[in-house]
Amino acid sequence: MARIGEPYIVIKRGNSFQFTLNPTCGLPQRVCKCWQRKGFNALPDDLSNYRNPKTKPEAKANVRILISFLKKKQTEGGARRACQEDITVGAWIKKFTAMETNPRTGINVSKNRPFSCDTIAHYAVLARIRRLLLNMRNHVFNVFYCIQKKP
Repeated sequence: MARIGEPYIVIKRGNSFQFTLNPTCGLPQRVCKCWQRKGFNALPDDLSNYRNPKTKPEAKANVRILISFLKKKQTEGGARRACQEDITVGAWIKKFTAMETNPRTGINVSKNRPFSCDTIAHYAVLARIRRLLLNMRNHVFNVFYCIQKKP
């Protein structure tokens, strides 16, 4: 009977260790791909105490701690994840061409940085384009609606 593999692989390279997480560890496959052939120096800052294992059993214990840490982050929602939402084209145009609601400008706001002159000019042009596109969309809808109404 075949032996069940461990959810990780630990390899000694020179005087340090490398590890790879397998999908059998219970984490999503995309997370496991991020942790292929990584050294212990790549551990998050919260796990900085576990960055220098001296023996292979200590390295394996540190990988198990990393797996439990990542599972905890995932259940808390701390893992980075793109949210999927149904959004219409008009709403998408409004969201990404307005300076107040664009995710890119949220970075400056969160870091308490002012907007550059180029950014303000860029969003002014985008606002004009947005108005033009929304007017065109309404015009096309009105023309299409009128064509369908005629007998």
